[in-house]
Amino acid sequence: MLIGTVIINLLRSHEVKLAELYRLYGRRFPAQTDQWEQLYRDEMAHAEVLGQLFALISAGNIQWDTTRFNAGALQDSIHYLEQLISDTPGSPLTPAGAIQRAIDLEQSILESNFFEVFTSDAPEIRKEFTALREHTREHLRFIRTLTSLVK
Repeated sequence: MLIGTVIINLLRSHEVKLAELYRLYGRRFPAQTDQWEQLYRDEMAHAEVLGQLFALISAGNIQWDTTRFNAGALQDSIHYLEQLISDTPGSPLTPAGAIQRAIDLEQSILESNFFEVFTSDAPEIRKEFTALREHTREHLRFIRTLTSLVK
């Protein structure tokens, strides 16, 4: 169970840091505050779901594909998000730059298959991880539409 709790906590931490970055962008770029706040709320909802799944992990209802999960890479991504959060207030970042950065971050989550490390026979667990993947795809589509707001 230890590997499962480590994985779920790393994924949850990543979602929280991503939410923090999006909230920061909303404060930094008032013309897009509503859009960034929506992304913040969505990422926090993802973190909440991951927190709820912690109990299922403890009960042994989730099996892990540990051969494809790279905890170090996820920790590096969390550190990168922390650095972005730290650097953003004084940086010359533009709204278009923030949007591109968000596109890159969401695309990276999809390409690295963050939520595909889990397998389970329980339909409700498969449903939650499928929903997390689909929400990430929706985020990417939504963020791409933001480019029209800054042109």
